[in-house]
Amino acid sequence: MFRPYNKSSINKFLKFILSNSTSNRQISSFSSGPFRIVEVGPRDGLQNEKRQIVLTSTKIELINRLVECGLKTVEATSFVSPKWVPQNGNVKEIAVFIAASNTFNRKNLNCSLKEGEKRLKEVTEEALITGLKVRGYISTVLGCPYEGHVDPILVTKMTERLLDYGCYEVSLGDTIGVGTASSVANLLDELSIASIPFTKIAVHFHDTYGQALSNVLISIEKGIRVADSSIAGLGGCPFAKGATGNLATEDLVYMLEGCGFSTGVNLERLVETSDWICTEMGRENQSRVANAMLGKKKDRLTMKRYKATKAWISENRRIEQEVLRNYDKRHRPVKVESTIIRVQLFLTVNHIEKVDEHEGTMLLHGILWAAWNDDYLKWTPSEHNNTFVISMEAWKIWQPTFALYNSARSNSWFVYMSGVPATVSNDGRVFAAGAFSFQVTCQFNFAAYPYDIQECPIVLADWQYDASKVNLSEAVSARSGLNSLAKPAIRLSFDPLSENVKKHVAGWEIIDTWQRLCYWGPTGYCVDSSPIGPLDNYWSLMEFGIRIKRHAPYYGLTLVLPI
Repeated sequence: MFRPYNKSSINKFLKFILSNSTSNRQISSFSSGPFRIVEVGPRDGLQNEKRQIVLTSTKIELINRLVECGLKTVEATSFVSPKWVPQNGNVKEIAVFIAASNTFNRKNLNCSLKEGEKRLKEVTEEALITGLKVRGYISTVLGCPYEGHVDPILVTKMTERLLDYGCYEVSLGDTIGVGTASSVANLLDELSIASIPFTKIAVHFHDTYGQALSNVLISIEKGIRVADSSIAGLGGCPFAKGATGNLATEDLVYMLEGCGFSTGVNLERLVETSDWICTEMGRENQSRVANAMLGKKKDRLTMKRYKATKAWISENRRIEQEVLRNYDKRHRPVKVESTIIRVQLFLTVNHIEKVDEHEGTMLLHGILWAAWNDDYLKWTPSEHNNTFVISMEAWKIWQPTFALYNSARSNSWFVYMSGVPATVSNDGRVFAAGAFSFQVTCQFNFAAYPYDIQECPIVLADWQYDASKVNLSEAVSARSGLNSLAKPAIRLSFDPLSENVKKHVAGWEIIDTWQRLCYWGPTGYCVDSSPIGPLDNYWSLMEFGIRIKRHAPYYGLTLVLPI
C-alpha cells in the first residue's frame, strides 16, 4: 500500500507552529471532520494555459476523472469572451465574479467596479429564478497588481452584498498570490467583526510566493472549511504578470489528510489524473506532492523493470545454454535430412551513395534481414518462466551463407551475418539482420539517352547449398515480426515513391523497385517457377532491383534560330 505521508508527524509539526499563534488554539480543536474542496482546474486552471486550445473532449474527461477521484465540487467552466480567453469559448456554462479593485475589474471584466457589481446582481437574480444556486467570487482580496493594497473593510462590505444578492457562498481569492498568514488573518477578522458566518466563506489562494498552504492553514484556524484548488496547480491569472498558479489540489489534500480532515479524495488517483492532464497539455506539473509521489512510483517501476530485465537475461542465458549444449553449427539444423530450409529475405536500402554509369555500377548501403527455422533451437516456455523469445549472438548458430552474384568487388562476393545478434523464438524461428555495403553491376542501356531508364539488380543466393537444401523464399516483413510475410521484399527506407517528395541520387530519380525469385540450373537460365522434380543442382536466386530514371531538367528545350 502506498503511504505518501505520516499523519502523526504532520500533526506534531502543526502543533508546534500553531502553539505560537495569536489564538493559541490547539490543532486537535479543528483537525477533524469534513473539509470541502472546490476543484477549479477545468475552469480557472485551463483558462490561463496559452500553449494550446484544450479540446472539449479533454475537458470532459478531466472533469470525469476528477469526480472519480472523490472531488464532489468541480468548477467546470465560465462564460467569457473567446477573444480574451479562447480556452472557454466552446462551452455554455457560466461563472460570475468580481474584483475588489476597480482597475483589475476593467482589465478583467472590461467594466467598472460599479458596473460589474450591477451585472453580478442581475445574473444572480436571474439564476435564482431558474432554480440555480449561485456562488460568488471576489478577486484581488489581498492585493491588486495595479492598485497594490486592498482594504479588508472594502472586501468585507462586498462580501455582505454578494450574500444579500443570494449567493450561497463567497470565495475570497488572492489572485496574484501576495497574501501571507498575517494578512489572511486580518481579513478574516474583519469578516468576523461584521458577523459574516464562515460557513458561507471559502478561500482561494494562488501559490506565487509559496504561501498558499500556510494561508489555508490560518484560514482553518479561523474556522474556514472550504477551499478552492486546482489539479496540478494549473492556472493563475492571465491578466496578472507573475501569478504563477493556483494552489495544487494534491498539495491541499495531502495537508488536510495529514491534519486529520476527511476530504473523501483518493490521493493516488488524483496524482494519476494530475500526471495525465500535464502530459496531455505538454506542461510541467506544479504540485510538489504529485512530483514526489510520481518520483517514488517511477523509482518503483524502474526497479520492477530492472528486476524483470535481469530475470529475462538470466532465463535467456539458461535457455541458450540448454539449446546449444550439443549444437553443431557446421551442419544444417534439420532433424530430417530431406527437409528444405526456407530462408525468407527482406532488404532495406538506407542510402544510395553513387551511380557510376561509366563503370556500370551502383554503390548502396542498407540492412539485409533473414528468417529461417532451426529444429534444434526449441524449448517449452512454461518450463522457462514463460519466455518465448531470446537473443543470442548469430555466430553461435547455423546461418545461411549468401553470395552477391553481381558484385563489382571481389571482397563482397560472400555475405556473412555472423557479427550480428539473432532473435530466436521458442518454436525454432530465427530472425537476424546485418548491415551491408554493396557495389553491384548494372546493365546500362543508353539508347534513350538522355531520357533513359536503367535497372540495377542485387542478386543473392546461398553459395554453400543448392535449392534441395536451402531455398530462398518470399519476403519476411522486418516491421511485422518473425512469422509475417509481406511484399515487396525490398524497401527504400527514405520512401522515394512519396507523392510529396521525389528523391534524386546524383542526377538520377528513383522510380521503382522490384523483387524476383528464380531458379538457376544446368540449362544456364534462371527460371521463375520451381523446377519439376528434384531440386538437386538448382540454386534459388533472390533478385532485388532498383529502377532509376535520368534526371534531365535541361534537355527539354529546342531553339529555332533564323538563318
